[in-house]
Amino acid sequence: MLSLNKLSIYVITFLLIVETFLKSELYSVLIYFSIIGIIAINKSFYTDKLQKTLIGILSSIILISFGNYYFDFRVVDYNISITDLVRDLWFFSRPIFLLIIGYNLGKKARPEELVKVIIIVGIISATLHYIELIQFGSLDLFEGRKSSELSGSSLIEALLFSIIIQNLFGEKKEKFESDYLNKWSLIILLLFITPSVVLYLSRTMFIVIFAFLFFGFELYKINRRSIVISSAIILLVGSLFIMESSEGIFINKIQRSVSEVGIGSDFENRMQENDLASVWRGYEAFRAVSQLFENNMFVWFFGEGAGSKVDLKFYQKLGGQEFRFIPQLHNGYVMVLFKSGIVGLLLYLYLMFKLTFGVDERSFLPVRNRKHMVNLVRGIGLSLFIISIVISGIYNKGEVGRVVLLYGAILGSLTYQGPYVIGLLKIEQ
Repeated sequence: MLSLNKLSIYVITFLLIVETFLKSELYSVLIYFSIIGIIAINKSFYTDKLQKTLIGILSSIILISFGNYYFDFRVVDYNISITDLVRDLWFFSRPIFLLIIGYNLGKKARPEELVKVIIIVGIISATLHYIELIQFGSLDLFEGRKSSELSGSSLIEALLFSIIIQNLFGEKKEKFESDYLNKWSLIILLLFITPSVVLYLSRTMFIVIFAFLFFGFELYKINRRSIVISSAIILLVGSLFIMESSEGIFINKIQRSVSEVGIGSDFENRMQENDLASVWRGYEAFRAVSQLFENNMFVWFFGEGAGSKVDLKFYQKLGGQEFRFIPQLHNGYVMVLFKSGIVGLLLYLYLMFKLTFGVDERSFLPVRNRKHMVNLVRGIGLSLFIISIVISGIYNKGEVGRVVLLYGAILGSLTYQGPYVIGLLKIEQ
């Protein structure tokens, strides 16, 4: 007979894997029906305190964004269609659904089983990456022809890589207790996954790795080891910014990170030189903030509303079509600010803080690997906090969506009530 634990694990694994193969619209339909099913069969859906908090914050952002849709205090004149409105409703609802689905499935799963899910999904993702590289890609790192031009990045692979590094090089108290994460299996996994992680040349993946290891190795604690490791990382990153580089290589991409989000003199210079392609994300954010504060104070606090669009001031070719008004931004914080104002942004910042630092291991049952799973949750939260600047954060409909679902699942697994094992003691529910 299939246990509820196994069924939950199978469904989580299926949802994480199938996202790679389905079009965004089809996957959205799958998510929609999944959330309806969970609401229908879950008796504790409306009573879980943590779940109500997450839903409450994200729903408030949606409600605020709909305020100005009705009041329409916008200065910029453009039509908002029903399609624009529905698109934003789904855009802001999607992370709520992913968190709820992951959280409720995770409540029926043992935490260590989710580590196995990360391993399985990471291996599948890396295998598909290698196949894609062989078919279409190039392994030339120095010329910048990388696999991210083919399939973006795989944050699940980044998490798997981080877990392997922690278990191989961490102190005993920092290692996951597992029957399948022995030394030789970890070495084999490392040899298999590392080329894939490196060949993506993805800044986002490196952020995820850093964020997880920051908590996994407890670098937030002030001691000799954390100071040495943190100093080495700062020196490494700092050296990348002062090295000579040319357009198109990875080091140059790192150096452009600041100007891409609209900060620094290079951003202003490229704007004046009409070279916006290299700082496009920064220009989007710049125009959104400028447009928002051209309005009255009501719009400052509550945003331009659902369905609103950023005026680029010129027509730009995107996806084979020319647009002047764009509905979505790469910068998640500016996106929330534009749609729901300062109030919405403060709620979003509070949510990001809560996802990272609001998870306390003492508030969960003493399940196996509780501390490590909490640190995994914190690492995901910190990475979402950082990457919200460049790829919409939890509102990203691609790879980040899988991480949001996984975040919810891990968080739910920490409330698992049995049967579970503590050492040699088995406790029935």
